[in-house]
Amino acid sequence: MRAFLTVLGIVIGVAAVITMVTLGRGATETVKAQVSNLGSNLLVLRPGMGFGRGGGPGIPQFDLEDAKIISEQVAGLQNVAALEDSTVSTGFLQKARSGRIAGTTPAYFQIAKWKLADGRFFGEEEVQYGAAVCVIGQTVK
Repeated sequence: MRAFLTVLGIVIGVAAVITMVTLGRGATETVKAQVSNLGSNLLVLRPGMGFGRGGGPGIPQFDLEDAKIISEQVAGLQNVAALEDSTVSTGFLQKARSGRIAGTTPAYFQIAKWKLADGRFFGEEEVQYGAAVCVIGQTVK
């Protein structure tokens, strides 16, 4: 009887260990998949931002030169884009709308994985010369 209980205890113990290892691996794979979907290779830098409330007045902001320096001096970066955006209210033919307006660099479209329906994205030369260009989202009518 003792031998049977000993063997039963060992079998239950081994089964419990195998179950826990399997569950742990499954949970790890699930977390990896979720992080990958979030963009595990995306880093967003915002000056003056910490945990809690953001930086107030007097916090120096990034500019195009900062983005260029980061791109040149940080190894392993695939793309760097500068972005300044704001929510604005617009109106046309007595229809008011709220939308997002952004100033950015050409790399942003690749980073954000935008797909073009018509026309083309702007390039570095247009940024360099300060050309007035606009990319309009598909839902803007």
